This record gives sequence, C-alpha cells and structure tokens, in this order.
Amino acid sequence: MRVRSRVALLVSILLASFGTLQSAEAVPGDIMWEHRDDVAGIPLAIFAAPDGGTVYMTDEGFGVHAFDALTGELRSRGSWGGRHAITYESAISPDGSVLFLVGDRNNFSGNVYATVAFDTATRERMWVRLLDFGPDVSATSVAVSPEGDAVFVTGGGAVVAYRASTGARMWVTRLGHRFYGQDLAVSADGRRLYVVTEGLVLRDDAITIALSTRIGRRLWMRRFSQGDNWGVWVRRIAVTASGVVVTGSTNPIPRADRSRSFTLAYAAASGRTLWTRLYNGSPDSDYPVDLVIDPSAGSVVVTGASGGYDADIYTVAYDLTTGETRWTARYDGGGPYDEPNAIAVDPATSSTYVLGTVYGDTITVWDDFGLIAYDTSTGELKWDTRYGGPGELREQADALALSPNGEVLFVTGSSADGQGSYDRVVLAYETV
Repeated sequence: MRVRSRVALLVSILLASFGTLQSAEAVPGDIMWEHRDDVAGIPLAIFAAPDGGTVYMTDEGFGVHAFDALTGELRSRGSWGGRHAITYESAISPDGSVLFLVGDRNNFSGNVYATVAFDTATRERMWVRLLDFGPDVSATSVAVSPEGDAVFVTGGGAVVAYRASTGARMWVTRLGHRFYGQDLAVSADGRRLYVVTEGLVLRDDAITIALSTRIGRRLWMRRFSQGDNWGVWVRRIAVTASGVVVTGSTNPIPRADRSRSFTLAYAAASGRTLWTRLYNGSPDSDYPVDLVIDPSAGSVVVTGASGGYDADIYTVAYDLTTGETRWTARYDGGGPYDEPNAIAVDPATSSTYVLGTVYGDTITVWDDFGLIAYDTSTGELKWDTRYGGPGELREQADALALSPNGEVLFVTGSSADGQGSYDRVVLAYETV
C-alpha cells in the first residue's frame, strides 16, 4: 500500500476544490486522509452524504460523528443513550438529511426497542422512541422509505413504522415471540416492506414476510427450512424491482462449525421462490456477512468467510434472474483467519469492493484492514490494500461507504494505537 506524501495530498485537495478528488499521481488503494481519535464507542457504520461534502460515522453508543469528506476534519459529534444503550444498526435518509440509529436501552427491567433520529444539518437529536415488546428484546435493523418520509424498524418480535420527521408511530406488526427480525428492505416504489426473521430459540427456519408500508398488513410469507435437524441463521435481505434476495447460513444441529451459506430469491409481488443456491467452499464452515445488488449487471454479490481456523474471504456473484453462479473469488490474507465486514458496488466502473479484517502471513503480523476490489462482471481482482495502523498491531474493520461519484471509499473501524488502547479510525481511499 502506498500512502501519498503531504505534497501529493495537497495537490489532490486543490484539484478536488475544482471538481475532482483525483490527482495525476493517484493510484487506486491510496489513502487520501486518515482520522484517528480515542473517544469511546466502537464504529458501527459509515455514510457519504449525497452532496459529497460530508461523511458520517455512527458508533455502538448511539453516537454520530461528521467529517469533512475532502480533508477528514471532524466537524461535529453527538450522542444519546449513555452506558445503558447499544446501537445495532443505522441508516441515512435518501437526501442525507436524517440519520436513524436503532438498538436497545436497558430500563432496569429489561431491554426496550430504541430508535433515535439525528438531523445531519444541525447535528442535533430530532426525536427518540422507546417501545417495550417483551423482556430483553432489541431493535436490530432499520430502513428508510425511498421518499424519506417513513422509517421502519425490526428486531425481537415486531416491526414498527414511524413518521421520519416526527417519530409518530404509524403502525406495529407483531411477529410473534418465537421470531426475531434480522433485516429489512423497502421496495423502490415505497409500497412494500420486506422483513426476514429467524427462530429465537432453535433457529430452525427463516421466514420472509412482505408487508404493506402504509398499514403494515401482511401480503405474503415464505419459509426456508432445511429440515428438523438443521438450523438456519439469516443475515441480509435486499430488494430489486421484481425480486427479493435473502442470504444466510444453515448447519446440521448441533454442528454449527459445519455451516453452509445459502442465497435465495423470491418474486417480489407473490413470494414465489425463484431460485435457491448453497455455497460450499470448505469442508469446515461457510457463512455470509453481506450482500449487494448491481442492477446494471443483473447480479447479486455475496461475501462471507469460508473455512475454519484458516478461513478465507469468499465472494460470489449470482445472476439475479436465474441464480446461476457467474463467478467466485477467494481472498487469503496469508494468515490464519480472514473475515469480511461489508461490501459495496459501483455500477459505473463495474467494481465491487469488499472490506475485511485479515491476518498477516506470520504469527508476529497482527490483523489489518483489508480492502479488495473486484471486477463485478468477471470477478477478476483489480487491486487490494491493507492498513495496519501505528506499529502494525491489531485492527478491526467495521464498515465502508462509496462516495456519490464513486471516486472515494470511506472505511471505518478500530485500530490499536501502540500505547495499549484502541482508537476509532476513518480512512478515505482512492478508487480510480
């Protein structure tokens, strides 16, 4: 990995002020800027504002941090919840005006759903909503309508819809005490909400539900199961104009170390199963972490970990219509264990980016951020780079986001500072 000199970075900044973020010396995988701080709170997600001027990082303590996208300068910081609250997921409105964070807060009799909205212009908290759906349940996923007027939350036992501007509750749909909502997605026309759940105790099936976004009425429900002696864990759901794609893992009970990754697609309107694929890349376990859809290529790309102690990062692209495997790639960082954390796609350049935590090739080389770029059409490796932080100690990658013009990747995670503690770090990488 090459990190540009201060002179080259200054040239890049000056050129960026005239409408581009790339200098003549730029190489894909170069670091444009780095921000580190030792404030408490593990990074959770990162978002690029639609206007390209600001980067937002959220943390697991209901914290929101705003950075200048060009320089990495910290603009503001806000939080809610204190030590009794944990964030599990966050989302940004389509126009970039509101950040929504969901998780739980302990009210001393158990956990309750917590949803918090932050105004990105003022950096102030807009509203907070707490809902109790039973003992020790949490909100685990959040999605925003395409118009930005509604926000949907799921987790233990329920799905909730709020008015995005005020937090007024629109409706609640109960899932039942046995099922936990894991992820959700909204259709492009804003009329349907798709939720994927798993069993709370035995995890013996995955249920995908289509709901009306207006009143929360169930439109259809489909179940995926491998049988009585198999467990199912679901990870992500995504939606296209005509289909709903779900990925997760399944394993024989009680052998969780023999899991296999599955990806399946349903017809968006009827719930009819279109195709199902299992990925078996290792005699040990395979499990997915994230997926992304590239509608221009007609592909869904899934990334996960394949193998036991010596796991690699696998990435596989499926045809959205047929489920045919278009390509499969594996990435070995050289050490005992590699695991992806997030994936993003840029249709304009046919590029798929995978962020992971990778080990070095010897026991004395600790884990790094690993950033990998593939050609979305072929799976060919375009470039890869690693970040080791001060002293090349321990790093844990968490999330990535692509700038609106596709020229910069923003990455966040935790990094050992060489003094016995960890920093939060945000990095900006050249992509072209």
